[in-house]
Amino acid sequence: MERKPFTKIQNEQKRKGAALWNKYGLSATAAILGAVCFIAIYGVGILNPAYDAWLLQGGDLTGHYIGWEFFRASRWQFPIGLMDRICYPNSVSVIFTDSIPVLAVFFKLLSPLLPKTFQYFGWWGLLCFVLQGIFSANLLNLYLQGEKEATELQVKIFALTGSLFFLETPVLLMKMYMHTALAGQWLLTASLYFAKKYIELPKEYERSVRNKQFAIWGVLGILCGMIHMYYIPLCGIVLGGFLIARVVKDKRLMPSFYVGAAFSAGALGMVLLLGGLSHEQQWDAGGLGQFSFNMNGFFNSMGWSRWLPALSAYGEGSGEGFSYLGLGILVLFIIGAIGGVWRLRDGRKKLLACMDTWAYIFIVPVCVLLSASHKFALNGKYVFEIPYPQKIISLWGTFRSSGRFIWPVIYLIMLWSMLLVRKCVKNNKAAIALLLFAFVLQTYDISMLVESKRNLTQQDTVKSIVQDDRWEQIAEGKEHIIFVSQVVQNQEILFSLCQFAYYHDLTVNDFYFAHSAASGDIEESRKESMEELRDDTIYIFKEQDKELCGQYELEYFMLDGIIAGVVK
Repeated sequence: MERKPFTKIQNEQKRKGAALWNKYGLSATAAILGAVCFIAIYGVGILNPAYDAWLLQGGDLTGHYIGWEFFRASRWQFPIGLMDRICYPNSVSVIFTDSIPVLAVFFKLLSPLLPKTFQYFGWWGLLCFVLQGIFSANLLNLYLQGEKEATELQVKIFALTGSLFFLETPVLLMKMYMHTALAGQWLLTASLYFAKKYIELPKEYERSVRNKQFAIWGVLGILCGMIHMYYIPLCGIVLGGFLIARVVKDKRLMPSFYVGAAFSAGALGMVLLLGGLSHEQQWDAGGLGQFSFNMNGFFNSMGWSRWLPALSAYGEGSGEGFSYLGLGILVLFIIGAIGGVWRLRDGRKKLLACMDTWAYIFIVPVCVLLSASHKFALNGKYVFEIPYPQKIISLWGTFRSSGRFIWPVIYLIMLWSMLLVRKCVKNNKAAIALLLFAFVLQTYDISMLVESKRNLTQQDTVKSIVQDDRWEQIAEGKEHIIFVSQVVQNQEILFSLCQFAYYHDLTVNDFYFAHSAASGDIEESRKESMEELRDDTIYIFKEQDKELCGQYELEYFMLDGIIAGVVK
């Protein structure tokens, strides 16, 4: 057999390497940027699965972590997301502890191999940053394809630079390690990316391409259902806008209908598999309009800017409408908008001919209407109220934290700002330099938010009120803890005793669940459990409820400000 010359082999290897780089180089570099940004903010300590002190400082994050602990300690059931040790003897889905079900299920499968103390939340954060970097860089690169004034390499450098803003989006930083599952903002960026890819397909495409679209959107629906249910309507709105644009383009309904059906089936199927509809929920908890987007939201820093002051906001949960863009993006948007208006004089027909415009015409108004709820607020007052029928408001109340629905618009504004700047500033080096300047401005502007998140993940001591040695004696031979007093709103007692219960293999009868899941069953079981007292149970009373103790023949102990009762 004739051997190839060495130089020919080298040339073939170079061509293969170049092909791989052209295909995966942008994604690989963006992933590295995402990991570097994450480590720069949060450090590497939280990647240690055995380090959980930072997760036990109270608040929602502690609830997410304890939810995972009890899920892994529960027996497997069907649907697979149900757990029975955190609202014993009832079962509730891990969806309602916001414990990132996709990872909770995966690591529960590995649970026999894992130590008693194991957390995946640090790695979830790293994964979110990596995927956010990948999808944002590819999204920008996709929109800039065909730029006549720039080479392919220059476009990719611009896309990578722009991805830094997506990695430092204030709402992403705010939700990371607060409402941790909601930090999966890459689902929105991925939806924008794949929707743009879908709309650019030719009018006629092969069956394999069609099946690939079904698979992509089916998997996205599954991921939304396995990460957080709010992402189902959020990504659904993005998809819906681009499907409308595709129908306008093709003058055909059914292909887009099937894509939407694939997403919906994936999302609903996963919610069912995780047990999200297996028990009673209080879907409408009331308070719609108290957790909404304020019309000042894009420039209201809520105290997280070094330059722009915090503005007043309406509603006790107005923080859910946090949508500050950051000073860097605001500067880019102003520059891009001025340039865009100037260019629009001769390009109005071209704008309407762009299929993306039809998607934006749907996405932006729908997101603003849903996020503002029926009460449109500006600063500390609501300006007007839309008198929807009560049935609609009640149904809407299922997603009462309506301020979250503005997130797709945040990412669209960021995308438009950078694209307009790129269109207006013809010089490639100048455009990239402008982006870098704005990124430095953005970083310094929200540096207080960044610092607060860094401090959160560097805690050494666990906050727990369980200190008395007698807890160990009382727990010996016990199997259950029953909260006789209502302690769900007292997180100090609830989380401390739940963590104690997990490490002593005890069940608890109540917890803080989203949508008050299984609340009726929990209350009924509480009453039944007090009709026949058991010697394998510890009964918990708050100190201010000590008059209840006279109703039950138990031996009582005052421990760390909590009354614990056991059968004599």
